[in-house]
Amino acid sequence: MVHRQYGVPKSGDEGRQSTPKQIQRVFKKDVFSVLQPLTIYDITRAHLLDISGRVEKRGSLSVAEKLRSWSTQLFIYASVVVPNMGENPPKDLDVVALPLPPVENNPFLRMGIVPLLSATPHRCKPGIEHLPQGSCS
Repeated sequence: MVHRQYGVPKSGDEGRQSTPKQIQRVFKKDVFSVLQPLTIYDITRAHLLDISGRVEKRGSLSVAEKLRSWSTQLFIYASVVVPNMGENPPKDLDVVALPLPPVENNPFLRMGIVPLLSATPHRCKPGIEHLPQGSCS
């Protein structure tokens, strides 16, 4: 990884879901097969759109979103260190991205229960936890 060449310290535990590991996995699986024969000067928005579309097509919308973000960061960095870099190919790719599905934080919490949950703690004595249902009144 490029950041290691420049002495950027690695962060803590690098498990399967760590960002560096995920970047390596995604780039190996999705990016290098398309971009490997190209120089950084030859990479176009169409290439990046094709890669992002392939990832979205398999249903990995959050990975596609991260990939667009990583590509943007990579090309911003390249615009500083690569001579005559030119335009930023990943610019505005999020405009044509598929929208992420709505977040389902707690599928077991129903809207009818929310008023009860927000009202109940106000009627309980402070410091008492795990009371049987209906004992706070």
